[in-house]
Amino acid sequence: MGHYTLPICSPPLQTRIECILLNDVDSHDKSYLHLGGLRTALYNYLLAKSSNGSFILRIEDTDSNRFVPGAAESLYNMLKWAQILPNEGYGIGGSRGPYVQSERRHLYQKYALELVELGSAYRCFCSPMRLEIVRKESHKTGYTAAYDNRCRWLTKAKSDELLSQGTPYCIRLKLAEVPPWQDTVYGSVYHAVQQEADPVILKTDGQATYHLANVVDDHLMGITHVVRGDEWLLSTPKHLLMYRMFDWRAPVYAHLPLLLNTDGSKLSKRQDNLRVEELRRAGHSARTLINLVLGSGFRGRDQDTIYSLDQLVDMFSLNCVTKQNAKVDMDRLSSLSQADFIRSVSDAAEKSDTVQRLQSMVREQFGDGSPAADSSYVSRVLDAFLSRPVDRLSQLLDQDRAYLWASPQPLHLSDHQRLVVQATHDALVSVDASNFNKTQIREQLQAAQKLLQPPVKTAAFMQLLREVLCGTKQGEPVAEVLEILGRQESLRRLHNVL
Repeated sequence: MGHYTLPICSPPLQTRIECILLNDVDSHDKSYLHLGGLRTALYNYLLAKSSNGSFILRIEDTDSNRFVPGAAESLYNMLKWAQILPNEGYGIGGSRGPYVQSERRHLYQKYALELVELGSAYRCFCSPMRLEIVRKESHKTGYTAAYDNRCRWLTKAKSDELLSQGTPYCIRLKLAEVPPWQDTVYGSVYHAVQQEADPVILKTDGQATYHLANVVDDHLMGITHVVRGDEWLLSTPKHLLMYRMFDWRAPVYAHLPLLLNTDGSKLSKRQDNLRVEELRRAGHSARTLINLVLGSGFRGRDQDTIYSLDQLVDMFSLNCVTKQNAKVDMDRLSSLSQADFIRSVSDAAEKSDTVQRLQSMVREQFGDGSPAADSSYVSRVLDAFLSRPVDRLSQLLDQDRAYLWASPQPLHLSDHQRLVVQATHDALVSVDASNFNKTQIREQLQAAQKLLQPPVKTAAFMQLLREVLCGTKQGEPVAEVLEILGRQESLRRLHNVL
């Protein structure tokens, strides 16, 4: 097969992500998209955008034993949240649908039978019992093939006889040697696929396997580029073989190297901290996750820089994907999130969107009556925490910072504590709203403390005020809390306990 260079494509570039709705964790778990899947979707999106092409989302749901209801919707929602939605496909529509494989079975059956007629595939009538015996015997002898290709040698007469008797059958592809092919990432690749057992392409229940379905769909949908994980690299000759049998033009293939944990083990869907939905719930932004997965095995970018999707489109090329397996350092997630938080607050063009996102989060957790309705207040909160160890918006809603959005329960004060709060209130009343800043507040707090009799130590003085204002014994310095809350809200909270 010839080598195609990007972005020159003829016909116009069409890439796709084929999402297999399987779940190996819990039957009720719908958090399908993990970091590996996010990276594959991202690369397809960037390739299509950078080449002025199309990105198609297809759903592989033909394995009914492992299909998870709701997974397709979850996947679509996560891609939408990450802002890497395809141009067409599941959840979007388009002229080349349907985009769910279970709705295309008649097409797969048609082309499977066409391969049989061409002599490139055959009906296999072996029973499940015989296949299990063959598998066990192969395991004993160390022979890797799980099937002995017995039905490949059936005469047409015998095959027709079994067919007329209603004997259940599947359809298998006749494997043959495939010359080395060119992978955009790995270069020239050869795999002796002819030494493997003939694979099933149409199951007994009439459903296609991935091998047939992806080839048929890629051809009918005009796919020019396939970007997928390298677990499919050694299956590629099976797909190229079918393209040759059908006399169809094969797409350009690019297989992405494995994503590994820092200890070298393979990322697993069983790792809860790698699911996009869980990371979103933890408050990490889509941009942070995108930069995390892109930084794993992609040359030509600063590992510590947060890039926007538009910037990534401009710099993207499959030639920058490394062949080596890439390690995902989850320890970098915090630093990337912090860099993203700083950018989203410091950049004037982004800050208004950040304010709106935080307002929405606050309303969801604290209701409509919170001070988050005031965008200037929310903006002040964000500015105040720029220099704090905050790496995502959700941390501003933690229990220790709930005081930002809701008044704490009033404390029951002793007479002396009430005098302390009254002195503080009276001192702060003298500060104009325009001068209600940390410097002025500290001066008034010091003045109020000096007037107290008997004297109160600074630590006890500040702790009492923090409990009144925030409902916590630890947290940000009191002067900063007062500045964030503002003059009116600060005086109101102090007055409420008097």
